[in-house]
Amino acid sequence: MKNAKFIIINKVDMTLSQYDYKGELLHKFKVATGKNYGDKTKKGDFKTPEGVFKIDEVIDASAWSHDFKD
Repeated sequence: MKNAKFIIINKVDMTLSQYDYKGELLHKFKVATGKNYGDKTKKGDFKTPEGVFKIDEVIDASAWSHDFKD
């Protein structure tokens, strides 16, 4: 699919990279990931899930706050 794009989130570098269908880098951003290492196994374990996922929706989170008590 010519307009297809995909992202890869690197939990070590804490970056999100967006690529086009040819595998060429389009954008790279800093991101926050879960504070605990490893794959997510249950709600509240403060881990970021690993795997292949379909993006259904993008929501503007610029006004969000958190209560992680950090």
